[in-house]
Amino acid sequence: MDLNFLKLGGMRKMGETITASNAVIDPLLATAGITTIKVAGKDVAASDAPLDAKISALAAVNPPGANTQQIADVLVSNDILTRQLSETNDKLVIATASVTSLTLTNSNLTNELTVARASVDTLTAEKAQLNLQLKAATDQFTAKQGELNALNTELSRQCLDYGCLDLMADGKPLGKEATDAQKLAAANLVSPSDKLKAARGAVNAAMAKTGLSFGTVPAAGVPGGAGEKKVLTATERCVADIEAKRRAGITIQLPRQ
Repeated sequence: MDLNFLKLGGMRKMGETITASNAVIDPLLATAGITTIKVAGKDVAASDAPLDAKISALAAVNPPGANTQQIADVLVSNDILTRQLSETNDKLVIATASVTSLTLTNSNLTNELTVARASVDTLTAEKAQLNLQLKAATDQFTAKQGELNALNTELSRQCLDYGCLDLMADGKPLGKEATDAQKLAAANLVSPSDKLKAARGAVNAAMAKTGLSFGTVPAAGVPGGAGEKKVLTATERCVADIEAKRRAGITIQLPRQ
């Protein structure tokens, strides 16, 4: 809605009232013989004088006889016009107040819209940042999962070399005719902790069978004896000792657990 509509409507109504009043008073002025009226000390044509000056000039005339009734009619008309003008002014004041209120409301809504848009922009930026963080976390998780899968596969291969796993497929023991790929797939399904326990048991059993102990297995140095020596763990020393015996032609069978 046009906020100036009420103002324009009030002004148009007031203009129509003044025009109607002039149409009534101008013939009365002519009948009373009033052709000029003093306005601000100057004589102006009666038809060009302001409405209030016309009313004052007509009220000051007291023609005899039949004109007396016409003057009385003009005075009544003046009273009516005055009330109408007053009502029009009151309506204009109300309309102006309404327009002011609507303007303020529109300003407040505009400010709220600006704040809301700023909030949307902020949330959009935060969402974009969170999406970047989520992608980075997902990429990192995928990379770590790949590393874990590779470690699990390597542990499965070692356990298959030790022959220390009871391989299952579809809830049944895996047949002897299974391929290496099928065996590896079945071994990968065994949890890493169970495979570590099985491998540890196989190594302990092999140590007991060969009469070796972790305390007696010598630490291996860098090949050739040159440079800084590497300190191996007990398990690494045991594996190195078993490999040495195998290279010497001594067969060691790791028992199944």
